[in-house]
Amino acid sequence: MYKKDIKKIQYNRHGTIDCMINHKEFGWIPFTVVEGDCEELGKELYAEIMSGKHGKIAEYVAPEITAEEKTTEVMHKRRALLTEVDVVASNPLRWEDLSEQEQEELRQYRRAVFSIKEQDGFPFNVIWPDSPKALEL
Repeated sequence: MYKKDIKKIQYNRHGTIDCMINHKEFGWIPFTVVEGDCEELGKELYAEIMSGKHGKIAEYVAPEITAEEKTTEVMHKRRALLTEVDVVASNPLRWEDLSEQEQEELRQYRRAVFSIKEQDGFPFNVIWPDSPKALEL
């Protein structure tokens, strides 16, 4: 199945080991090695890799998140928080049940969440406002 050629041995984010094996038919293919694998090949490769036969296992390095990816993540959270407020604020019966102070807290909270993109640290260092008690059901 493979020629015992193994390269690019590295831990992944799950704690298992990713590597490339040289398959007879397909050439270099990715392979994940797991302790306790039920397949013979997996067991054999795990033992060989852990013994150091194919070199050192590189540590896992988390990928850096781009500003675009972080902006998307923050904006999804922002949208969800605004929706929580709008469910209360757009329902006249629920809104009327709130005290003046609770209504004002919701207004201020909504403004703070809405303007999150104006923070100096956006998108990587966002400071989220505390959720008002009126949203706790």
